[in-house]
Amino acid sequence: MRRIRRWWLAGPLALTFAAAAAWRLPSRDAGVPTMRLVRAPFVHEVAAEGVLKARQATAIQAPAEAARPMRVSWLLADGTRVRAGDLLASLDGSEWTQALADARGGYSDVEWRQAKQRAAAAAGAHDLERDAQLARSELEAASRFAATDEVVFSRHQRIESAIDGELAAVRESTARRVLETQARVVASDDRLLALEREKWSLEISRAEQGLSSLAIRSPHDGIFALRTDWRGNSTRQGDTLWPGQAFAEIPDLAVLDAEVWVLEADAGGLSVGQSATVVREAASALSLEAKVTRVDAVAKPRQRGVPVQYFGATLAVQAADGERMHPGERVRARIRLAGVESALAVPRQAIVEREGRLVVFRRRDLPFGRSVFETVPVEIGAQGLGVVVVAAGLNEGDEIALCDPGAPARLRGSPGPGGATSGTGGLRLPGGGG
Repeated sequence: MRRIRRWWLAGPLALTFAAAAAWRLPSRDAGVPTMRLVRAPFVHEVAAEGVLKARQATAIQAPAEAARPMRVSWLLADGTRVRAGDLLASLDGSEWTQALADARGGYSDVEWRQAKQRAAAAAGAHDLERDAQLARSELEAASRFAATDEVVFSRHQRIESAIDGELAAVRESTARRVLETQARVVASDDRLLALEREKWSLEISRAEQGLSSLAIRSPHDGIFALRTDWRGNSTRQGDTLWPGQAFAEIPDLAVLDAEVWVLEADAGGLSVGQSATVVREAASALSLEAKVTRVDAVAKPRQRGVPVQYFGATLAVQAADGERMHPGERVRARIRLAGVESALAVPRQAIVEREGRLVVFRRRDLPFGRSVFETVPVEIGAQGLGVVVVAAGLNEGDEIALCDPGAPARLRGSPGPGGATSGTGGLRLPGGGG
């Protein structure tokens, strides 16, 4: 009986001491901001900005057949709507006019020199032919009246007659060879002059083509858009264009892309095939669907001298029916980098690294309205700049600390919007931040 009484007395006493001990446990949630987890869609989006650009465009070039630099004397205003055959630019033709005059002068000079050379050659050939004929007549006379009779002519006369005959033969042969050589020289000089004349003929043709190409016209309907160089400068009146240089274009307005820039810090996970939405600054109420078709391999600055790095990306924009968009319009885009239909998302500062593991501090209730924070290892999934999806370790309804409860109160920070227990699970990132 005494043992039974002792047990009956020990039970209430133990409960009393346990309650007292629990009451004396320090509460670890004083001043610690918390949140309760709720499953919700998680979307990680990144903001970008850029301009519309035609996917295909017809380049407007300085005439390649001109073969010399040309100065712009008149230029159509940038962004003007044009039709096929409209005048886009006029080039200064003073240099071509001078070149045409020089070419025609050179051609006339060659013709005069060629005529003079042919006349001189004909006169020389006539003199040589006359000398050859004279030598032939002397040879025939020497042969006919040769002093060969030893009875009638002396030995001296016979030798002189033989020498005269040989001399006449040599003179005729020499005249014929000189005539042939001179004919070859004349023919060679004539060919050289003919080549020089052909050269001036080509110069005349090129100058005439240059004069005829001074007016640059539109090949089809569209919008006249001037191109810019790496400094952002476009062609202006008075600038010099080189043959074949493209200074403008007429874009195809049927298919437009958005050339956008994403801040390097926000571009983690940016890849081809991701969906996006594009908003034109001229029509901010209309949101257009788009898809990423190209991403730069390396980041680079947008402006020279500014060290901020960006990744360039191309978005294929799906234009709305009846919506007219123009190249060069400024746009804002939101690119969806990651998305989970049902996720537990927590602020990044709620996850702490302890002994090489990622942990979260979860509230555990104790008797008599007291509570403590216990350390729970977690696995993370998709991430944003300010929010992380917890893939394993927590359940819906858990209440977690938004900072390390063991940290000094001055380092904990203040609760976020919504109070200490605001339900921010499934937070949607505004522009990649969280």
